[in-house]
Amino acid sequence: MKTYLPIIRQIITLFIISFFILTLSCSDDPSSPKKEDEDPLPEETVTIGVEGGTVEKGDLKLTIPAGAFDEDYNISVSEVEDDGAFGDNAVTPSYKISGIPGDYSKPLKLVAKYSGDLSGKSYLGIGQKSLDIIEESSSIVFNMYEASDSIGYLVSSIPASISPKNLYKKNEITNFDFFPVFATGYAITNSIHFKFVFPITAIQQIVNLEEMFEDAYSVVEDGLQVLINEEIYRLVIVKQNNKPMTTNFESKTLNGENQLFNIFNINQNSLTNEEYYSLQVKATQELFSFTGWPETNNYISEKKIFEGHSWIEFAIYCWIEDLVNGDPNYKYPKNFFWEGMESFNGFNQKLNDDENPVPHGRGMSALIKYLTNRDPLKIAFIGKFIKNNKAPGTLVKDFVESIDLPSNDWWPGYLKELVNNELFELPDDYFISRAHAEWDINSAEDISKILTHTYQDLSAKMFKINLNYPDLEDTQNLKFKMIGPENDKDLSLILFSINNNKPQYIETTKLAEYEIINPKSYFSNGTGEFLAVLVNSNLTQDDYLGQSEITLEISVSQKVKTILDYKNCFFSSSLMGRYENKWADGSLHYWDEPFGIGSFNFIPGEFTGNEFVGSLTFSGYLNVATAITELTITAVISENKDEIISFEFTKVTNFNNESNEIRTEKVIGANIPLYPDRDDLFRINGLDVCNDEIKYFYEDIFYSQDGGENYVKIIEVGCTDESKLELFFAE
Repeated sequence: MKTYLPIIRQIITLFIISFFILTLSCSDDPSSPKKEDEDPLPEETVTIGVEGGTVEKGDLKLTIPAGAFDEDYNISVSEVEDDGAFGDNAVTPSYKISGIPGDYSKPLKLVAKYSGDLSGKSYLGIGQKSLDIIEESSSIVFNMYEASDSIGYLVSSIPASISPKNLYKKNEITNFDFFPVFATGYAITNSIHFKFVFPITAIQQIVNLEEMFEDAYSVVEDGLQVLINEEIYRLVIVKQNNKPMTTNFESKTLNGENQLFNIFNINQNSLTNEEYYSLQVKATQELFSFTGWPETNNYISEKKIFEGHSWIEFAIYCWIEDLVNGDPNYKYPKNFFWEGMESFNGFNQKLNDDENPVPHGRGMSALIKYLTNRDPLKIAFIGKFIKNNKAPGTLVKDFVESIDLPSNDWWPGYLKELVNNELFELPDDYFISRAHAEWDINSAEDISKILTHTYQDLSAKMFKINLNYPDLEDTQNLKFKMIGPENDKDLSLILFSINNNKPQYIETTKLAEYEIINPKSYFSNGTGEFLAVLVNSNLTQDDYLGQSEITLEISVSQKVKTILDYKNCFFSSSLMGRYENKWADGSLHYWDEPFGIGSFNFIPGEFTGNEFVGSLTFSGYLNVATAITELTITAVISENKDEIISFEFTKVTNFNNESNEIRTEKVIGANIPLYPDRDDLFRINGLDVCNDEIKYFYEDIFYSQDGGENYVKIIEVGCTDESKLELFFAE
């Protein structure tokens, strides 16, 4: 946890206080129950009015002075099972006092017979039920009042209460319960801003506890820049507890003055175990709560009162866990996993007075983290917002105005970081598995999907696209079109690919139409899925509860034909050749003349990947004889389609004449570039036609009737400026 101010420890004072305040009061007290009062047992319930009175149960006596009540009340006292709150430090049974009005005006006196020996300081613990709205659970939280010893009895009093007048509407709560128990063996110490009441056995842990609370104080006042009321009395009580920390707020009259109490009950065992991290968090959260801005506890009644509360209060409260948590295993605020999709429902939430704003606030704690991470806001944004808050009814509006940035900047920016797991460490597939709709692209027929929904102001919806179509071409794109109010104003689209069930950010766009170019290319990375988040940043109402109908059209673009779709190839070459002619008598004759090897027809075939294979057989009348010609060609095109990497052309002609003539022509070559401004023609010219990478073969064999053989073949090639070689592809 970050420490904002140095904490001055006064360890020497702590030990002095702990071990030298053991003097016990030993005077006669006429208010102590007399022996004759002990038998028979007193009544458990007594009606007491303005004149005052007493109620007794076992060894406990409650005295209500005259004028404490303004009318008659039925006051009952009963012994209850000890919940172990004070462990071995408890020296009396535990009791329950019921029927006390919320606005009693004079201190109430309690006397109880104790057992065992007293040590250190003795206290009266007065428990009251407190409902934690965040946890949706109640606990008994104790305040501690010093008690004195009176010949086997402990004596103390409960100050007059003003709580209901401050915290509740008139007549909303008429009475409540006290849970008294006396305890001994305690000591006290003070830090800069807190008073600590603790068992002497916990003395070794108190220094760390002081530092933790002072750090929490510094986080709230110096970090968040939320002013803490210095007139509030902050009491930390260490005892046995069923939770690491429980809290309450009380308003009492002491020495004629109203005194506000922040009460923290700490489980002594939590000071030395793994729950210490939760103490750090709770101390800061509750201290922030006790600034009086968000009230996270309903102090007196177990009734769930949400009227006047906003989710923003609880969003900040829950975010504080992220701010100060020192647990190395921390991943996200408590229970955020169940509320992480709240942001998509809308920034604001309309609630009835009896509806719980905590779930939405918990889910929106991620927004608080995003904003307080941003420049120039940082965590001081919290204090800025609270200062700007004009009234409880304007919390949401004041919050947005305090951000002081365009909504189409911070709202999509926040959702991008949320889904991309930049804010909390959620499971990789958390948002993927919670998409609002899915579209499966299984075949060439799956070309479009229209998704129309109602969006609240500052909300979003998430869509998953599954590319299950393996024959998708690299020329086909995934297209998105947003259609919304006012010419698609303030709409954003956040796009992710999905790799191994984990979102990977692609881009955020505010363009109404956008394309993912060549989604097929993502397949090589193991990606066949995409996530699209349509973000509505429109503000149509001041309360951010306006609604707009927005459509997202997703489509696969039509297949664009490329050279790889072509089915025909034409080959030709022209250059000079030196011919060698062998006659029947064995003599050799030579001459030079231009020659060409070519298909003279388109050769049908097709591409498999980047390789074209074609063949053609035809017959005709050639050189005063019929002939059958067989053409074959293979050509491999580069990935960029700008070069023939390799090719082989073969032409074999069988003549039906007296000499059974067979003519074989072949060209093998490589690296033939694409002709400028064309996507279907590959050509070289001039002297390049005779480069070392191209081989030419021409041979014409004639067979005589007596079995002899003569031939014409090219034994050498040459090139001029007019020479050329080309491969031309066509549909």
